[in-house]
This record gives sequence, C-alpha cells and structure tokens, in this order.
Amino acid sequence: MEKRITLIKFTYPSELIAVKGILQSEGIEFYVRDELTAQIHNFVSDAIGGIRLDVKQSDYERAKNLLKESGYLNNQTEKASKFWILVDGLTSKVPVLNKLRLELRLIVGFGVLITTFLFIVFGMIYRSNKVPPPTTAEYLTNGSWCLSYIEFQKKKFAPNTIYEGGIHFKSNVSCNERLYLEKNNFIHIPGFNSKRIEGEWLLHDNVVKIVSSSSHGHIFNGEYEIQKGPLELTLVSETTKIYCYK
Repeated sequence: MEKRITLIKFTYPSELIAVKGILQSEGIEFYVRDELTAQIHNFVSDAIGGIRLDVKQSDYERAKNLLKESGYLNNQTEKASKFWILVDGLTSKVPVLNKLRLELRLIVGFGVLITTFLFIVFGMIYRSNKVPPPTTAEYLTNGSWCLSYIEFQKKKFAPNTIYEGGIHFKSNVSCNERLYLEKNNFIHIPGFNSKRIEGEWLLHDNVVKIVSSSSHGHIFNGEYEIQKGPLELTLVSETTKIYCYK
C-alpha cells in the first residue's frame, strides 16, 4: 500500500468542500481523517490536530501545486505540512509509536526525548556527586577497631589489657579492647593478660605488615592479608588471625 502524506488540515468540515472539489476534478485520490469527530464536536477539532486531508505520496507534489494555485495552500501551511511529513518520517517505523495519531506521536516522542535527556543529566549529576569508596588506608585508619579475639596456632584468645598497677579496666561501653592503626604508621594492640602492645605497621599491595611489636612479637609480627567487610576487618597471617569490628 502506497504511503499517504497529510496535504492540508482544517478546523471545520465546511472548509473541506472546495478542496475536495479541486482534487476530484484532477482525479487525485484523497483520504479525510477525523471529519466525523469534528462534525460532532467542533470544539475538540484543534485538540485532535484538526481534520486532515491525506493524499498518496506520488500525488503529493501535484496536489500541493493545485492548492497553491487556488490559494488554499500558502507558505505557512506548506511549512506546517512539511513539518508533519518530517514527524511522520521519523516516527512511522517506531513500533507502538507508529500506531498512534500523528499529533500523539509528536507528543509522546517529545516526552520520551525530554525524559531521556533528564535521565542523562541527573545521571551525570549523581555520578559527579557520588562519594568514591575509601582507599584501603582510609578504611584501616578511619577510627579504632574493636578487637574481638585473635586466633593463634588454631587457638582463640580474647584480649585482656592490664594497665599500670595491675589494673584491668572495665566499663559499660560495648568494647574496651580496641585496635588502632594510626596514619603515622603506629599500631596499638590490646594486651593479652599484658600491657597494651605497641608497634608499627606498613601497607603495601593490600597487605599489612606489622613490625617492632613491644611484646608478643612471635604472634603479631608478620604480613597480613586484609579481609574487609562493611563493619568487619580480619587480618590473616600464616600463624595469626585478628578479628575486629566497628
């Protein structure tokens, strides 16, 4: 079936009569859309895009010239026709959209473009404002870690720090035994029936190396694989596992 193109639009059915006569006299087939709707409800004619008179694509240029000669088609209406031809060409092959009325295609298509544009803009804004995840060093040094227990030679030991004067400090807070990995590379480890253990730590290729422990060096000195969770930290060496949480 040959493609049809909208030649001209009218607001009122009475405006069709003369144009029909011109086209019929030249043997040009035409197709009128929404005439009945406009006859019954004149006030909705403009809302539905008016009454449209379509012709075959092969007859379009001849029909256009006839109406221009008769004064029914001027530059303004011709530009409007070309605009709708463009809209039809852009939307006629889009599934679902091509089944809609031409004016609705324009509205829906424009809405899709605006929605896509806004989605892209807000996506860019979101990505630009998104806080990057912390580096491993930031993750380790962001506050202290509650040391739950260590595992050494497959045995578990709970921390128990002894302070000056042999005092073991207890309070009502959820965690008294804390591990500190400071930005200046000092590490503070709770004691195990001993004073707090001081040392140094280094970070290289996602591996923590603890050195120079003030005591229990055979337990804590060494290289540790880092196992991270949202609120958990596990340091794993060949002999020792250190379990911490926030």
